[in-house]
Amino acid sequence: MTVESLRRRARGIVRGRRGSAQLGLLLAAAAAAGGMTLGSGVASHDAKSGYDLAWLPDGTRGQLVQVDPVLGRANVRLQVADPGSTLTIQQGNGQLVVVDRKTGKITSIDLGTLLVGGSRTERAGGGVKVLLAGTRLYVADLPRGTVRAVDPATQADVGRPWSAGRPLVDIGVDGAHDVWALDDSQHLVNLHWRGSSLAPVSTRTVQGAGPGSVIVGHDRGVTLVGSRGAIVRVGTGRDARLDAPNIHGPLHGPQRSPDGLVPVADPGTSSVVIVGPQDAVVDDVSGYGCTHPLTPTVFDGKVYVPCSGARRVLVLDADGRQVGAAIPTPAGGDPQLTVSGGRLLIDVPGAGRATVVDRSGSRHDFPTVAPGIGVQNPNTPPPAPPAPPKPEPPKHTNSGGHDDGRDGGHDGPRGVSPRGSGGRDGERPGSGRPSGAPVSDGPVAEVGATASVRPDGSVLVRWDAEPGAGATVVTATASGDDVATVPVGGTSATVTVLDPGTTTSFHVHNAKVDVTTNVVTTSTTPGAASGVTVTPQGVSNGAATLAVTWTAATANGARVSYAVSAGGSATRTTGNLNTTLTVPCADGCTGTVTVTPRNVAGGGAAASGTYTVSAQTPAQPPAQPPAQPPAQPPAQPTTTEAPPPPPPNTPAPVAMPAGGETLITTTATTGSDASSTPAIAHLTITAPADWAAFPGTCTLFADGTDEGTVPCNANGETRDYQYLDSETHEFWVVASDSGRSVESAHAQQKVRYNQICLNSVHERSLTGAPMLRPVCDGNEPPRCPNCQIPFKQAPLLPAADRPALGAWLRRTR
Repeated sequence: MTVESLRRRARGIVRGRRGSAQLGLLLAAAAAAGGMTLGSGVASHDAKSGYDLAWLPDGTRGQLVQVDPVLGRANVRLQVADPGSTLTIQQGNGQLVVVDRKTGKITSIDLGTLLVGGSRTERAGGGVKVLLAGTRLYVADLPRGTVRAVDPATQADVGRPWSAGRPLVDIGVDGAHDVWALDDSQHLVNLHWRGSSLAPVSTRTVQGAGPGSVIVGHDRGVTLVGSRGAIVRVGTGRDARLDAPNIHGPLHGPQRSPDGLVPVADPGTSSVVIVGPQDAVVDDVSGYGCTHPLTPTVFDGKVYVPCSGARRVLVLDADGRQVGAAIPTPAGGDPQLTVSGGRLLIDVPGAGRATVVDRSGSRHDFPTVAPGIGVQNPNTPPPAPPAPPKPEPPKHTNSGGHDDGRDGGHDGPRGVSPRGSGGRDGERPGSGRPSGAPVSDGPVAEVGATASVRPDGSVLVRWDAEPGAGATVVTATASGDDVATVPVGGTSATVTVLDPGTTTSFHVHNAKVDVTTNVVTTSTTPGAASGVTVTPQGVSNGAATLAVTWTAATANGARVSYAVSAGGSATRTTGNLNTTLTVPCADGCTGTVTVTPRNVAGGGAAASGTYTVSAQTPAQPPAQPPAQPPAQPPAQPTTTEAPPPPPPNTPAPVAMPAGGETLITTTATTGSDASSTPAIAHLTITAPADWAAFPGTCTLFADGTDEGTVPCNANGETRDYQYLDSETHEFWVVASDSGRSVESAHAQQKVRYNQICLNSVHERSLTGAPMLRPVCDGNEPPRCPNCQIPFKQAPLLPAADRPALGAWLRRTR
C-alpha cells in the first residue's frame, strides 16, 4: 500500500471516537512508509489500535506532553493551564481528561483533534476524585458525599447524581464500570448504573476502614485497604478479609491493579502494603532509602514505588523484596508512573526528561522538552482546509437521524442537565435523628426481635414489622444510648458503634412495637496463637526460606488473620495457619518468628518459635595429584601424535521423581457465617520413596498459586487453608531441577461454608428497603436452587420472611 493510498483512506474515515483511533493507526503506518512527522493531532491509548501514545502531565509548565513509549520520544505539548499548576490526567475512549487541582477545573480534550470538547469547575484541592470508566466519567465530591456521572466528551451531567448523605472517604471503579464508594461511617456501597442514575446494589460495614483508606479497582470488584488495618477484597469472586498491623494512613493506591497483586503506600510509616491472593505483606522500605513512598504501580508482575525526595523508584517483588537496584530519577518534582504500550514511563515534572522501562528491565531516557517539540493551544483549532467542491444534492433524502459517533452509537439529546436553585438534583440534606419513637395510645403488638453478632464485628438487630408503626428507635440497654433510628417500614438495623467486648441486649420501640432482644457480646480480640513451628527450607543468594505453621487462635466472634514476622523480613499477614518467610542468612543464622492473631477488635497475644540455619560449608578444592617424574625422551623420534586427553567427567543429571504420584491427602471441616468459623481444607503431605530421595526443589501449589516450598522428603507434613466459600479447591506439588519439572497427582477437596442466602433483590422502596423473596439456607440446594444474595448484603427483610429466618436461626444455635 502506498503512502498516497493510506492518506486517501484516512481522509475517508468518520471522525468519531472510534474513528480517531483508526485514523491514528493509519497515519502511523503512513509515517512509517513515507517519513511523516506525527504529533499534530493523532493519539490513542486503546491497545486495540495497535499504536499506543501516552500523555504525561507537567504542572510546572502547565502543559501535557504526548510521548511514544515504544519509540521512546516526545511528540508534542499542549498548554492546558498556567505554570505552577497541579495536573492529573486520565485517558481512554478517545478522550483525555485533565484535572487542575489548583483551580478545580476539569477539561476534556478530543484525542482525534487535540481540541477542548468541554470543561467544568469543581472544588479545588484534593476533595474531588475523577474516574474515567469507558464512555462515562464519574466525578465524586468527597466532602459533600456525591457522585455524578458525566459525559467525558462534553463534561455535561448524565442522569441524576447519587448522594451518600454523608462525606465519602474514597471511591473506585472496576472493569464492569461498577462504582464502589466508602463513606466516613465505614459503609462500602456498590453502585450500578440503572436507567438514568447510579443505584446501590449492596452495602457492607468494614470495620477498620477509617479516614485515609483507599479503594483499588480490578477487572471484577475492588480491594479496600483500610487506614486502621482492614483489608477487604470484594466482588472479585474470591472475596476475603485480612486485618494487618502497622497500617495507619492516609494511604495512596493506584486506581487499577490485578486483584492478585494490589500495592498501596503508607507514607506515614515508610511502608508499602502488597496484597496477594491469600495474604498481605507490610514492607518497611525506609531501609531501601525510601522514607516517603508514593502511589505504587504494577508493571510486568513487579511493584514500582516512587519515593518522594529521594530521587529514586524502587522495584519490589510480590513479597516486598527489592529486585535489583533502584531506578534513579532526575531532580525536580516527585516521580510519576504511567503504563502504556507495554512499557513503564517514569516522569519527573519540570525535569524535561522521562525514562522508559521495558519488560526485560532495560531502560533509557529521552527528552520531553526540546526545540523540535512544539507547544499547541487546545483551545485554538488549526486553520480550516480549503472547502471541497460542493457535491450535487441527492434526488432522494432520508429524514432519519444521524449518529455522529460521539455518544457511543446511540443518538439522543446531549447537554447540561438543568439545576434548580435549591441545590443539585438528587442530593439530600443531612437528616437529624429523632430523640425517640412516636408515642401512640393504641395497643402495643406482641412481636419478636433478635440480635446476632456478624463476622465483621457489627450486630444485626431484627424485629417484626407492624403496619403504621412509624420510625423505630434501637437502644442498647447496657448504655441506654440510641444506636440506630430506622425509617418507617424498616425491620432491621446494623449496629456498628459498640466497643469490642460489649455485652448488651437491644430495646426496639416505636408506636406499635416495644420489645427487647436476646443478649449478645460483640467481638473481642482473639485468643493467643500457639504451637509455632519454624522449619528452614534452604538458603539461596544469602537468604533463608522458612516454613512457619501454628495452631489457630480462638476467634472470639470475628474472623482472625495472623501477622507473621521475623528479624529482617517483611511482616506477612495471612488468614491461613501457615506461610513462608525469607530472612537474611549469608553465613548461618538463628532467630525468632512471631505470630500475632488479629481481628476487627485488635491484636491478640503473640506466640513465637525459633529457628537455626547452619552455615553452608564451602566446597573444598579437588586434591592435587602427586607429582610425576619427568618423562624420559624416547630413544628415537616418532611421528605418532599423543592421544587427546580423556573428556572431563560430566555429572549425571539428577533423577527426577515419577510424575502423577500421590503426595497429598485432604480432609475438610465445615465453616459457618453464623459462628464466624471459616471452612478449612487440611492437607497431609507424604512423599513416596523416589520423591523423598529427590535433591531438588519441591513447591506446593493451591488453586494454581505458588504457596512456597515444602520438604521433598515430607512425611506427614501438614498445611491448612481457610475458605469462605463452598467450592472445590485443588492442590499439588511440583518437583523441579535445572529447568526440568514434574507434577504430583492433583488432590481436590470440596469445602462447605454455611451462609444464609436470599433468592434475589428485585426493587428498592423509597426508604432503601429491598424487596426480597423468601429466605433459604445456602446449604440446601434442592430447596433453594437459586440462592444468590448473601444474607449480610441484604440488611432489611419483610415481616413475611420472619418464619423462615427463625427456622434457620433455630437450626444453627
